[in-house]
Amino acid sequence: MTLPCIVKEGDVVLSTVRTVARFYLLRPDRELTRAVRYILAHYANKHGIVLHAACLMSTHLHLVYRDPLAQGPAFRRDAVAAIANVVKALRGWRGDVFRGGHSKVRLRTPQAILDKIGYVLANPVAVGAVRYSKDWPGLCTHVDDMGRRTLHEQRPTLYFRERGEMPESASLRFELPEELVQGYGEDATREAIHRSVKEHEQAAHQAILEKGWTYRGADRCKTISPYARATAYEVFGARNPHFATKGGGMKAFFEAVEELRAFRTYYKTALARWKEGHREVVFPHGTYLIRVLHGVCADPAPG
Repeated sequence: MTLPCIVKEGDVVLSTVRTVARFYLLRPDRELTRAVRYILAHYANKHGIVLHAACLMSTHLHLVYRDPLAQGPAFRRDAVAAIANVVKALRGWRGDVFRGGHSKVRLRTPQAILDKIGYVLANPVAVGAVRYSKDWPGLCTHVDDMGRRTLHEQRPTLYFRERGEMPESASLRFELPEELVQGYGEDATREAIHRSVKEHEQAAHQAILEKGWTYRGADRCKTISPYARATAYEVFGARNPHFATKGGGMKAFFEAVEELRAFRTYYKTALARWKEGHREVVFPHGTYLIRVLHGVCADPAPG
């Protein structure tokens, strides 16, 4: 059983989901890219999610979003399931598309939000796919479109029924993060995100040079077999962080640690009593899954 995670209203989250056995099932085909745009747009609207950035690589999907209603897990569940079904229909794939366990990092400071958006948008460079993120042929948010442009996508013909419950079209929009706009203003926020992307690209160029890699290139990324697997080494047992506090110093870091420890201690005690039959027990604010599945009581949000 995995440890409980905090899900709170207004959280800004970096979420990552990866394909099973690192198959290139998410190869940036035009049809798949448009389908993923539609799916993200529909389920973000359904669950009240504000999207900030997205990058769909051949083996994984990165998202940065705000969760005003504490419905992020439901959004990820529905969106990932729909993408998996589209992939199965497109590839003729049987079995799981994504491996278990989504990575979810709560971004607790404006600098952490800025850094992770830069990380997501520069990811095509970091993995050696293209030299610059603007050259990636698949879904990758454009900084200048954030808060300005709305994309309208038609319901995919793959998997979804013409007369089903899914709407005929959905509107996809990526917004600038509130924390950054309040601190910098809109134009300066876009410039800051551009700089963050450039910094991550430069770091990726240096790492690729040191490893002796070459860039695959956009054309090869579009034609590689979706049934091939990535071969780059992954560190087994690497840390899977629960929060990021860049720019907040040690104070922000220890506040995040204390919040997580206090939450899990409170949750563990409440769960033990609930298992003993005390259905009136109250769980900490930020409890999600057991609240949704079993209707347990949880503390209200402060204020």
